[in-house]
Amino acid sequence: MVQDPVCGMEIEEGKAHAKREHGGRPFFFCSAKCVEDFDKRPAKYGAGPAGSRKAHAPSATTGVQEGVGGPKRVELPVFGLTCARCVQAVEKALRAVPGVNKATVNLASARAFVDYDPALVGLPALERAIRDAGYRTEGATTAFSQTVSSMEYDHKPIDVAPKGKEVGMKVEDKVREGDHVYAAD
Repeated sequence: MVQDPVCGMEIEEGKAHAKREHGGRPFFFCSAKCVEDFDKRPAKYGAGPAGSRKAHAPSATTGVQEGVGGPKRVELPVFGLTCARCVQAVEKALRAVPGVNKATVNLASARAFVDYDPALVGLPALERAIRDAGYRTEGATTAFSQTVSSMEYDHKPIDVAPKGKEVGMKVEDKVREGDHVYAAD
């Protein structure tokens, strides 16, 4: 996966709308609008790590933002836990992941609580450790909120989203495919 440097959307390299080179690095785009914005001010979008391949994408659902150092805590659901040995197996698998400082699993709530360094490890590695231990997880569940900086409907800027229609929204932090969005008044 690569990241559009303008809107931050993660896209598959082969399915990108367009590709540009800047500063000797490739950048991939999700839409003509993002390409147009990049072409107008490539230095703005091409200076940072956006658009390059990354070991993992920061997660908006856990509040981990790119460039923010220090340990983070994430809560992951774990499905299939039935006993204390299950808990021990998941804890052991998570603690073996480089970058994990602490991992505890609660059998009653079927949740893993992991303190980790996002500079060393990302959520995909934590989820993989749980799966490799023989259990299922479906990602982080920490709630967050963001401010929408712009919206589009049918590739046209709008101020109010039409009821029941899918719209494109630009937000400040990263989001992952599959994140659910709820409007707040």
